Parts: sequence; C-alpha cells; structure tokens
Amino acid sequence: MTLAHSLTHSLIRTFGGQLVELKNGQTYNGHLVNCDSWMNINLREVVCTSREGDRFWKMPECYIRGNTIKYLCIPKEVMDKVPDEPAPRPAGTTMAHARDRERSGERHL
Repeated sequence: MTLAHSLTHSLIRTFGGQLVELKNGQTYNGHLVNCDSWMNINLREVVCTSREGDRFWKMPECYIRGNTIKYLCIPKEVMDKVPDEPAPRPAGTTMAHARDRERSGERHL
C-alpha cells in the first residue's frame, strides 16, 4: 500500500459522513461503517439519488464496490487534517541510509 493510498484510506475512515458519486451518476449519502483497501465502502442510513436527481431512495445500509466510485466529497476541514506527503526517497535507499546521508550533509541528486 502506498503512502498516498494509506493517507486516503485513513482520511476516509476518519470522516464519518460520506457523499459518494458513482461513475453511473447516482449519489449515495450516508454514514461510513467500513472502508477497505480497495475502497469498497459500507454505508448506513443511506439516501440514494438517481443520476437525474428526480428520484430518491432511503436504505438502512448499502455496499458500494470501490471500482464503481467516481469521487467522494470530503469537507475542507477534514482535508486540512491530512499531513503533507513527504518527498519520495531515491530508488535503492533504505530509511537508515537516507537518515545517515542527511546527518552527514551528503546530497544525492
């Protein structure tokens, strides 16, 4: 799992309410119960809206497969809690090697 993927996953799990738009245009709004590493999501107390926005369904719970998700709406205040992503290490270096280089002042370009 990449750092960006794990940050995204932890962000989604931190934020309880979800507005999810699917690739087919439907939207689901509910409370997050579970989210796995493939972005499969379980919601409860869900309101589903048709792609045209003219029909609504209320459901006690639903399961959304991750590969059908177009995007998630996450409030700015939740996004502000995500730390900045550190710069990637050069290929073939270990954490200890990178730390030792930093201490010695060595620069690798």
